[in-house]
Amino acid sequence: MVAAAAPPEPAAAAISLQGFQIGDHRFLIGYGDAIKLEEMSLLTSIPGAPPWVAGLVNLHGSVTLALDWRPLLGAAPASSAPAAGAGRRDRPMLLCVRHRGDSIGLIVDGLLERRDFLPHEQTPGISAAGGALVYAPWVVREFQATECIWRELDMQRFLDDLRALYENRAPLKH
Repeated sequence: MVAAAAPPEPAAAAISLQGFQIGDHRFLIGYGDAIKLEEMSLLTSIPGAPPWVAGLVNLHGSVTLALDWRPLLGAAPASSAPAAGAGRRDRPMLLCVRHRGDSIGLIVDGLLERRDFLPHEQTPGISAAGGALVYAPWVVREFQATECIWRELDMQRFLDDLRALYENRAPLKH
């Protein structure tokens, strides 16, 4: 009598998130966080605002706050002009995310991309390769891809904390 073969293991469900890049940093957010992706428009600066507040932008008649994470990451602020020869994927874009009923724009490098990860690609902890990560408190989990590490952000908590910093005019501690 031949023993019955064990049933096959169910395939691990992929974890699908939206990925974006800011400089050398790669981030992930859930599909419910993003509203839309827009071409960069002319920014109006806000006098006295912290360096990570890029300004206000008019998106189809709606004034939206635009944030630039580069100063938080120790990089130069973004330019709304694409680099010479930059394609659509390489130019700064405004990722509009939902926060407490408002839309807030985040300046990102290029277009969003769908990223699918398998559970075994999730790392056991949050790594700080290359030094302390200023955004570590907002990282939910991270995934090791072939080319780099992708970090999923708790976008709502991150924006709550940035709003509190802005309202209190407290410096961001690295």
